[in-house]
Amino acid sequence: MPNVQKKTQIIAQLNIVSALRTIILTGLAILIFYPPYARGLYFDKELLPFHIMSFSLFILFWIYKFLNKDYAVFKTPLDYAAAGMVVVYFLPIVFTQAANMRMAVGELLKYCNYFAIYLIIRDTVKNKKELYTLLNIIVASAVGIALVGIDSAAGEKVARVVENIVNVLPGVNYKIFGGYTSGRITSMIQYANTLASYLLAAFILSTGLTVYTKNKFLKHIYTGASFILLLTFIFTYSRGAWLLFPAVYILFIILLRDVYHAIEGILYSGIAGTLTLGAVPFFHKFVNAKDVAGIWKITIGGAVLAVILSFAIGFLVEFLKKFRRKHLVIAGTVFIAITLISIGSLIGFALNIEKPVELSHAQSEKDGTKTVGKVVDGIQSNVEYTLKYDIEFDSPDEKKWAYKLIIDSINAEKKVQNIVEATNIDLQNNKELTFKALEDTEKINIKIQNHYANTYVKLQNVTLTNHANNQQKKVIFRYKYIPDTIVARINDINTETQSVTERAVFYKDSLKIIKDRPVLGAGGGGWAALNFMYQSYMYWSTQAHNYFIQVWIETGTLGLLVLLSFVGLLLFTIYRFKTQNREAGENSILVATLAAAVLSLLAHSAIDFDLSLAAVSLMLWELIACLILITKDLFEIKHYTLKRYRYEIAGAGIVSAAILFAVISLQSGYANAQAAVQKVKQNDLKSAVKYFEKAVKQDPFTASYKIDLAKLYNNLSVKEKDGKKQVVNQEQFENAEKMVQKALKLEPYNSQLYAHAASIAMGRGKIEEGLKYIDKAIQVQPLRAQNYQQKADVYFQIGVNNLNAKKYNEAEKAFKEVLNIPVVMKEINKKILKPISLTPETMEYIERSDWLLRNYKDPESVRKFNRLVFNAYMDADTNGDGLPDSWWSWKNKGSQLQINIINENAIRIANTGNVEGIVLTRKFSLQPQKKYMLEMKIKGELESDKTFEVFMISEKGEQVQFRANILRPNLSWEKHYFEFITTKDIKDGKQFIRFDHNGNDKGYVEISDIMLYQLD
Repeated sequence: MPNVQKKTQIIAQLNIVSALRTIILTGLAILIFYPPYARGLYFDKELLPFHIMSFSLFILFWIYKFLNKDYAVFKTPLDYAAAGMVVVYFLPIVFTQAANMRMAVGELLKYCNYFAIYLIIRDTVKNKKELYTLLNIIVASAVGIALVGIDSAAGEKVARVVENIVNVLPGVNYKIFGGYTSGRITSMIQYANTLASYLLAAFILSTGLTVYTKNKFLKHIYTGASFILLLTFIFTYSRGAWLLFPAVYILFIILLRDVYHAIEGILYSGIAGTLTLGAVPFFHKFVNAKDVAGIWKITIGGAVLAVILSFAIGFLVEFLKKFRRKHLVIAGTVFIAITLISIGSLIGFALNIEKPVELSHAQSEKDGTKTVGKVVDGIQSNVEYTLKYDIEFDSPDEKKWAYKLIIDSINAEKKVQNIVEATNIDLQNNKELTFKALEDTEKINIKIQNHYANTYVKLQNVTLTNHANNQQKKVIFRYKYIPDTIVARINDINTETQSVTERAVFYKDSLKIIKDRPVLGAGGGGWAALNFMYQSYMYWSTQAHNYFIQVWIETGTLGLLVLLSFVGLLLFTIYRFKTQNREAGENSILVATLAAAVLSLLAHSAIDFDLSLAAVSLMLWELIACLILITKDLFEIKHYTLKRYRYEIAGAGIVSAAILFAVISLQSGYANAQAAVQKVKQNDLKSAVKYFEKAVKQDPFTASYKIDLAKLYNNLSVKEKDGKKQVVNQEQFENAEKMVQKALKLEPYNSQLYAHAASIAMGRGKIEEGLKYIDKAIQVQPLRAQNYQQKADVYFQIGVNNLNAKKYNEAEKAFKEVLNIPVVMKEINKKILKPISLTPETMEYIERSDWLLRNYKDPESVRKFNRLVFNAYMDADTNGDGLPDSWWSWKNKGSQLQINIINENAIRIANTGNVEGIVLTRKFSLQPQKKYMLEMKIKGELESDKTFEVFMISEKGEQVQFRANILRPNLSWEKHYFEFITTKDIKDGKQFIRFDHNGNDKGYVEISDIMLYQLD
């Protein structure tokens, strides 16, 4: 009886273990499939719920291991390195090195999650069938993502239907975040380059499974899937992924090693690739035409055709297997060579067949410029060229040109300067245009434009002849068989593109951060938190665009070594498997496939932030776990079955439960914070406080919750009575300060938090404390122009208040602080690559401070100040463009406009060219139907009375509000007064003063003390 009872207990336990394993595998399948559809799990809104599901499954996993008496946690050397990635993200938090505590905790949770999925796959997937199913889920998910991207390019018609079906369920508000942005497919991952990397890995996986499976039907399905993946991959327009593709593909073929497998992979993927190349021009055409039916016909038709043609490939593969490997290698090499030559010839042919450029405006169409351009490099400076072309055009109105040809020079610094432009009216049916390159010309941009309604132009057969050597170059604007966008992206692959130069700057700035935090790093999110302090110029990027550098920043040199060990052990595992398993087999195919897919993800992550999206990182860790499943026999694994090791499993389960509890708390905090925001929008501030109080308890790491709560406390605890502020809730008043301090402790490098803290302190009358916060904001983000705007605002208000209180010395000090801001910014601009400029609002504070500093002792001037609209302060050219910040100039070809700032109040304008040059002030606000006075001092030496004009311009309403022709000025300063009344149709904030120098004059004019104020 006892034996029977014991046997029954064992069977019951086995049933529980089996049921648990089924639940875990089902949950794992869901967690593998859906992350890409949740915006790549980049945002907390989608990431936190995933954490909850994942860690819940992880707890079941530990229970399963415990009941199954599998007490081993670490089974291969790679397991230790994988766990090490979790540890190195934990250390900056423990040793208080995290630059942003919430982001550090967030990154730690992500790596805990990656490690959890890795362990679940390693110990729950038991056989090849389950492994094969898991890989199929990854491919199916990727194909779905590709189809969502295609649907986005087609106008998201299918997405809306799916949403309407799903949202019938009660309480469901599902949204498919499709993506087609700026002509690039981004799908639900929402970033084209990351999508390309993801699809490349999925394509390698699909191709590998094609070779791996014995099921002929599935081989055909995989071929169709590969077509869809490749078609979407092309239209991400990711240049880095395009360049990476051939290297990854060749690596995959080499890793297959067996010639039969290699040929099979090449043939099946070759069908998908050939059909993709054939479909590209049609797909591009249909997308541009917004032809939804055409897009889906080419997508579905191409996939079906790939499936059909794969039947023939299947027969060919079976036939080739009859030949010896040696013969196949020779034949395969010849075939590949012929194929490459053929492809090269076809590409060469396609690159020489042009499609005419046709631009037109229908009779009912509004006038508007349509332009097509072509950049031609290899241009010799100071050399004459002749552009010849065939052209057809039509314009019923002889006064309206049908086309305009424009040739612009581009120098080494990418500065563009016009060389020549001519319309069909200018050219008088001549079909050639001669011009001379400038002294610094390296490239030219040839553009053709069509502008007027009921006009048409057709351009083709363009050639460019160099007069110095009589060499002729064919210039093709559009290709007949290759989409323009693809050609443009390919032509843009070089080390001088903006994305390449930006990344070089990111890496340079990254090294500065690493130098200051070399050992443990700055914690997760370290780059986002700290890069503003180290920038070589102002840019907005929360990612370093290089996974290895980002890990180095976040975890220090210790973390980088762990990461390199992780990758090194991975490579060693692949190498060891390949050297110890020389016969070709199923495992060899899977290892080759997984290795190529993993390495493609890692390689692309070295030039972009793919792995910052948790969905893509999960894919990487899933593939690595699958690789370990196949290769684990290479390592001697100890199976711990002793009872004393149960405590390790129990401890791991408890830690997992603690993490789950923490994530649930963070999710609750997020939900309460969102509820608080809604209450603020409804002006229910008391309810908002309650929700934020819950949020800061449930998520003690998010500084923004605390600063928002501090602002609410401050607003509710202070009321104004009899013109004075009084504290009506002492507890909330004190808690506001505590919340501010806690927020700043969590994110000590967030300039916007310091700006909020300054605002709160100022509102409480703590001026010195507020000023310290403002200085701190500038210190942690010295290139953010708005920080200087806040400083100018505060010091200006301090100056005005002291002036009203007749504290003149203090007022002068405050106004001088405002006037010192351009000086400080000029010094900063000397040290950075791209200068920053003062905002228009900062310029206004500077102008008004300058006015008061010079005139506060004059009662009449002080009274005028209240009606002051504009007071030019010339010595605020911080960006070195020769004009005060927020001013700008305009000149066309032929203008020789020269501008020089004489002092803080004067500017000199000259123009010896034969075309006008224009100088415009910053924008300001005028009210409709009001009388204004414009004052200025003018002197100079001009040859004509028609050389110089002054305008008051409004962008809204009647454009010219005032116009004055300045007669030849004297050599000494002379005061000018211009009175005018605005029209009733203007809108405030859209006005500025314009100075026109009409050229053809060797003289100059100087303007000083420009002031505009309202008279009534």
